[in-house]
Amino acid sequence: MSADRFTPVELVPGVGTSVYTGPLWNSNAAAVADFDGDGHNDIFIGNYFPDSPVLDHTKDGGVTMNDSLSHAQNGGGGHFFRWTPQGFKEVKGVLPDNIDRGWTLAASATDLDGDLRPELYLAHDFGTSSLLYNKSRPGTFEFREVKAKHSALVPKSKEMGRSSFKGMGVDFGDLDNDGLYDAFVSNITTSFGIQESNFAFIGTADDRADLRAKLRKGEAPYKDKSAPLNLAWSGWGWDVKMGDFDNNGDQEITQTTGFLKGKKNRWAQLQELATANDALIKNPYFWPNVEEGDDLAGDQHLRFFVKNEHGSYSNLAKQLGLAVPVPTRGIATADADGDGRLDMAVARQWEDAVFYCNMSENAGGFLGLRLTDEAGSAVIGAQATVTLSDGTTRLGRVDGGSGHSGKRSSDVHIGLGDQADGPVQVELTWRNRSGEVHSKELQLSPGWHSLQLGTDAKEK
Repeated sequence: MSADRFTPVELVPGVGTSVYTGPLWNSNAAAVADFDGDGHNDIFIGNYFPDSPVLDHTKDGGVTMNDSLSHAQNGGGGHFFRWTPQGFKEVKGVLPDNIDRGWTLAASATDLDGDLRPELYLAHDFGTSSLLYNKSRPGTFEFREVKAKHSALVPKSKEMGRSSFKGMGVDFGDLDNDGLYDAFVSNITTSFGIQESNFAFIGTADDRADLRAKLRKGEAPYKDKSAPLNLAWSGWGWDVKMGDFDNNGDQEITQTTGFLKGKKNRWAQLQELATANDALIKNPYFWPNVEEGDDLAGDQHLRFFVKNEHGSYSNLAKQLGLAVPVPTRGIATADADGDGRLDMAVARQWEDAVFYCNMSENAGGFLGLRLTDEAGSAVIGAQATVTLSDGTTRLGRVDGGSGHSGKRSSDVHIGLGDQADGPVQVELTWRNRSGEVHSKELQLSPGWHSLQLGTDAKEK
């Protein structure tokens, strides 16, 4: 594989030849998934700042900041591109009006209810983060915003679909091993700085059928349990990735934190902005003038949350040597050396990226699946449900991109714990290139397997 094996193709045609003349996007998130169920992958691009020269140091002016700290609706928004035989075509008007101009920092496309049409979670800075239920059909994108049932006992800021926090990163994984995906959302949590709360949205539906029925009614059956799970507070959060790093059958959570490393603490100025009237903050003039040498959460470090004996989580970053006081941004996870243990690469702000090779001793068994089509491409959106001998299930999926500036390998990795003595029951579901849904139950031994998915699942 080399550079000459790839051809760059402009996603937005007609915007100049050798010099780009189109709108100045400021993109932070991307997700690839078959949104409309036609068997071909589509693209979502999430932008942060509204189209402007905010990153051009030669320009003065022309920059607009958010029009609210809790419900900003003047950001870059999202752009959807649908696959067609002639190339990708942008589709306008997909998102509901109240969130189509959010300040997008992260996105995750994950099929939550098992119909192989991925739902889309948009993590928006300054509020308006949303879960969108996928009602699309071939050739037509359609999403409906769903929200948690409002309760007088839960602040609206902690309810899915109503949160007013920062929405810095998102990932889905089955944290309680009930066969349904849960969500972890990063926010800003810094004592004597800005203290919000991360979200651990745990699903409350009985099963996928119950979840689907509630989503169709506009209800998001999720409850934030970040505080009792000891996941609420970490730092100035960014990307987050779940994965079973020791193959014990439980998901660990790794999260990047920190913002600007320097010597002059500027939290006071940021706190002053956080209490300002929304009528002022749209103008960059009223924002702190942060300069070289200033510090905002600069000594925060990577978090690595592990489920403990009490069922909550402990941060083991210091014990594992991961607690380097350098701001971090994005996480990429994969079994890079093929030994069955997840490794990760971490992007750091103004520092070299770092690769952490997983050398865990006494790791449990695992099931690794490389799911590709007849052309050898990963079947994005394919789902794997593993049933262990104790009757519990473990979930895995081919992820087409999720989070903030991070990436999960297209391989499916599932830890089996101590139940890896023999073959395990695996249910695979996927769409082929014609858009047809297929399902197959297999008995697979622990370890790596490569399967070709078309009208059937064949091991290669």
